[in-house]
Amino acid sequence: MQPYNLVDRKEFINMVKVLNPRYSLPGRKHFTATAVPKLYNEVRDKIRQELSLINKDTISVTTECWTSIANTPHITITVHVITSEWALKSACAHFDDDHNGKNIAEVLRSILNDWGIDVQNIMSITTDNGRNILKSIEELNLENAHIFLVLLTI
Repeated sequence: MQPYNLVDRKEFINMVKVLNPRYSLPGRKHFTATAVPKLYNEVRDKIRQELSLINKDTISVTTECWTSIANTPHITITVHVITSEWALKSACAHFDDDHNGKNIAEVLRSILNDWGIDVQNIMSITTDNGRNILKSIEELNLENAHIFLVLLTI
């Protein structure tokens, strides 16, 4: 994954000109304002379509929080479902947000709403056993979901 400003770098522009001198390279703003939001909407609509065809009581979620070496917080949420044909479908979303329980709950609620999933339809959650994760489960009133806490010792 490269930053959006890659398309503004002289070296990249020169490389593209060598590959195809007639190609008009879009600027960073095109990707941030048009291309990536359009792609997100297309993927979201596909996820919604696929989720509309499954049993709503079979939704499982995994979450992971970590901080990069540059001290940037990250939250990843993956939704897993099994279709009536026994095919596993997964969709993943990533956020750069603080790891407190309230933020994790809001991020989870936001992505599930965006994908057309009712939080109360979550059958199971697999995550680590950090206090922040437990707090987010409490914030979402998911105490009745099957919760699998993974303890990793490194």
